[in-house]
Amino acid sequence: MKFQLKHYKKAASIQLKPTDDISTDPERPVHFSIAWFRGTGDLSKDKQREATAALFATLKRVVEENGNALTFTIVKACENCTYGHFDDPFEAAVLDARGSVPFCTDKNLPFDKHPELSTERPLMFHIAHSRSSDETFNALLKTAGAQLAIEVEIVEVNN
Repeated sequence: MKFQLKHYKKAASIQLKPTDDISTDPERPVHFSIAWFRGTGDLSKDKQREATAALFATLKRVVEENGNALTFTIVKACENCTYGHFDDPFEAAVLDARGSVPFCTDKNLPFDKHPELSTERPLMFHIAHSRSSDETFNALLKTAGAQLAIEVEIVEVNN
C-alpha cells in the first residue's frame, strides 16, 4: 500500500498517511502519528520545528536506505485501532528522538492495561482502522502478527 511520510513544517509534526484518501471522515484522516507536540511546553515553536525537521531528515534517510519501503507488524489489534512496530531502524530513530526531545507519547499503548504484551519497547505507533473505508486494509489491521507492506513517498508541507 502506498503511503506518504509527511513533514508538516509549521505544525512541527510528522505523519505517515495513505496516498489515496481512504478516510470515512475527511476531518479525521487515517494516519500514523510519528512525531508531534501538544502546546509548547519547555520548547518554543521554533525549537519544536527544528527538532521535527531533524527527525524528518533522519527518517527520510532511513526510508530511502530501505528502498522507500517500510513494514508495519501488527502486535495488538483493538476494536477501533491497531498498534504495532515499524522496521527497527525507523522505530529506533523515533525512540532516539523521543529521548532528547519532548515529543508527545500520549498515544502509546498503555501496557498496564495489556499485561500479556512484551514491554521491551513501547508500542508507540497506531492507526485508526475504524476510520477507513478500505475493507481489505481494515481486515488486515485486525489480524495480530500480520504485516502491512508500505511503499513510502517523502513529502514536505509548509503548513
